Amino acid sequence: MVEPEDQLRSTHRRVVCAVDSNMVYALAVMLYSLSRSAKVPFEVTVGYLEETLCESDKRFIRGVLEMLTIPGEFKALPHREEFISQGHISPTT
Repeated sequence: MVEPEDQLRSTHRRVVCAVDSNMVYALAVMLYSLSRSAKVPFEVTVGYLEETLCESDKRFIRGVLEMLTIPGEFKALPHREEFISQGHISPTT
C-alpha cells in the first residue's frame, strides 16, 4: 500500500482538465506548453461531457498526447448543469 506522503513525493503528477469541442485547440496549446516547461513527468486526464466532444476531437487530442509522449486518458463526466457556462463546458469543471 502506498502511503499518502509517498504519493506526494512521486515523480509523476496528474494534470486534470475539462474540455469540449470549443476548447480542443486551446488544450493542445496548453499540453505543448506543459510538455516543454514541466520539471517532472506528468499524466493527463481529460474530462468531457459525451455530447460536447466529438470523436474526431478526441482523436486529435490523442494524437497531440502521443506526439508529445504524454500519457493520457479520457473520462466521461456525468451531465450536470453546473458544468456548463457560456454555452460550453466550464474550465473549472
